Amino acid sequence: VSAALARVAEGDLSGPALAMKGTDEIASLSNSTDAMSQAIRKMVSDIQASATQVSAASTEIAASAEEI
Repeated sequence: VSAALARVAEGDLSGPALAMKGTDEIASLSNSTDAMSQAIRKMVSDIQASATQVSAASTEIAASAEEI
């Protein structure tokens, strides 16, 4: 769990899920770590998609500005 958190702290979200089973604190921490990594991956993906849309809109605005 510690190594997985260290990777996430360094920005590496590509590691495998820990997928520990159980009801103790370590399993709970592992599952929370997996959920956090997945949520961060989704957030980064959403940001990338938004950046692409902003870039396309910016290109359109620039083209419109040149026509004026």
